[in-house]
Amino acid sequence: MLKRLRAYLWLRTAQYYFGQGKTADGLSLLRHLLSLVPNYHVAYFHMARQLGQIQLYDEAIVEIRKALTCTPHNSVYHTLLGKLLYEKGCYADAQEVLQHSLHIDPHNILTYNYLALCHLVQNDVVSYEKILRDKGVFESSEVHLHILLALERYRYQRREKNHELDHAKPAEQGV
Repeated sequence: MLKRLRAYLWLRTAQYYFGQGKTADGLSLLRHLLSLVPNYHVAYFHMARQLGQIQLYDEAIVEIRKALTCTPHNSVYHTLLGKLLYEKGCYADAQEVLQHSLHIDPHNILTYNYLALCHLVQNDVVSYEKILRDKGVFESSEVHLHILLALERYRYQRREKNHELDHAKPAEQGV
């Protein structure tokens, strides 16, 4: 009981450090905590979130997978893994993980939104629009930003493709 209470207090202290912008101190404390309590999945989750925020995606993915080893049916952990894979650019892997998360919790709008983003960046606009139409958009500025960026990337790719087709037509006509 005392060990669990101490672990919880260290976790809360690490969260305080993160809130104060002391990411290195918070991560160091979580690493120490996990060396003493290696199956404390919540600590792995918080470590993964923080590592993802500083764009250390490979390390973050390792940590969230450790959390999933402890609790394999946690949809929040699967969603974070999918988000990290998405941010790393592994869209097909992210899509697979997010689908699995939705099998566990089919009501998580954030998971649907990241799944929609995976469809969009892979140019599957029909699936993207269907998810947003059926499920809506999670109220998060981060998700909104990802959606806007993905839409811009999609529009840019379409403009480039149309531009290439326009330039190819005169050459074909001259043949």
